[in-house]
Amino acid sequence: MARSTIIWNHRTLQIWRLRGSRAELLHEAEVDSVDSMISTLESEAKRLRISKLRVYLDRPELDHHIERIPEMTLRLRQQLLKQRKIKLYGDEDRVWVSHDMSLDPAGAQHFYFIGSLPNLISHAIADWAFGNAILLEGIFSLPLALATATEAKVSNEASMRFQALGQAGYLIARNEAGKLLFVSRLDTHKPSEEALDASARRLLLFLEQEFAVTPKLVQGEETDESQDALIVAQMSQKKAEPELKLISGLDRNRQSRQRLRHRAFALLSIGLIITLYASLPLMEKKKALQLSLSDLSAQIKTEELSLQLVEERIERMQKYNKVIEFSEGRETIDTEGPIPSPLLVIMRGLSNALPNFVELDSYEGSIDLTNATASITMDGRPLTADINLSERVQQMHDGLKKQGWLISEPELSFEKKSGGSRFSNQRGELRKFILRFQINAKGGAN
Repeated sequence: MARSTIIWNHRTLQIWRLRGSRAELLHEAEVDSVDSMISTLESEAKRLRISKLRVYLDRPELDHHIERIPEMTLRLRQQLLKQRKIKLYGDEDRVWVSHDMSLDPAGAQHFYFIGSLPNLISHAIADWAFGNAILLEGIFSLPLALATATEAKVSNEASMRFQALGQAGYLIARNEAGKLLFVSRLDTHKPSEEALDASARRLLLFLEQEFAVTPKLVQGEETDESQDALIVAQMSQKKAEPELKLISGLDRNRQSRQRLRHRAFALLSIGLIITLYASLPLMEKKKALQLSLSDLSAQIKTEELSLQLVEERIERMQKYNKVIEFSEGRETIDTEGPIPSPLLVIMRGLSNALPNFVELDSYEGSIDLTNATASITMDGRPLTADINLSERVQQMHDGLKKQGWLISEPELSFEKKSGGSRFSNQRGELRKFILRFQINAKGGAN
């Protein structure tokens, strides 16, 4: 995620990009209000690909002062600071931070460096960052951040050093232990000796009243643009302390939720990548199994077709076996002679299909080669009077049709005998019958 830092001084807005341990100035513009600042950010954010932002500002609206707090609990200390804030600024909506100066831990009073900013500026920046899905690390006091980021040299006496940044400069006062006392701003990064001495005298008067110290002005080295990049990198690499953020509680909670969403998105993305990476072999294996299954399905279909052909062939062979079984033992005298007459084959099939208790007197058959039909006439009689011959003949006809015979409807006629005996008066009165029908050769007795 690209990290950017904004330095907003009284008149100048600078956008820096952090690249490792270095900072690179990407954009600089003249900005005198928060509205123009937002407009500049709107026009440059996409081009500069700002996604993670930290803002350092030093505006006329930003106020700094020192607070002495007696020894008390943290809760009472916060209440006292709030009361003093109301006394100084009234009902004005402001955000403020307190920096423990740690000047005399064993003393009866604690010194706090207080920074206060109108919430209108802070909320406008936070609202713009939230609306553009930019992670706002915080809004910080530029003088305080500059004083805590630059190197503190321990000496035998209190001192004041000049530090330039951008188009402005700052006098940073420290005690003999290197602890920050206060910061004074100059309107130029290259002040004259007279201007530097005048600013140092004003700061010295304030320090004598507050801390009873008289630090000396120490001449520093001249700075250039590369020195600015080094200072910006030092401030940006320092951990953003929550208690020094000039952001209201509401905006801070909103930014915290946004940060959680960013982290959750990153974790979900990493989890998705890991899942995909772990699933790729399984997906390849599944694809290979699907191909193998398709090959097996095609092979099974081929085998099923082959099996169906074999079953059809077996069924045909079974039909032919009936003719073969009937022909066994009925060979002609001449081994080279023709096969048994089809009429004999038909006669056997009809004889087996006739109802029980029926006796044939004669069997006559002829084959018409022109029409490929066989005409059959059978004369016979039932052996008992308790048989319904018409019904049994119809059953025989239906059974032969089910076996595949193309047989016509039977023509059944009876010869009636005269007499008044019991035998002739029963259902078998019509004793002798003549049965005629035709068989088509295309169906035949299979």
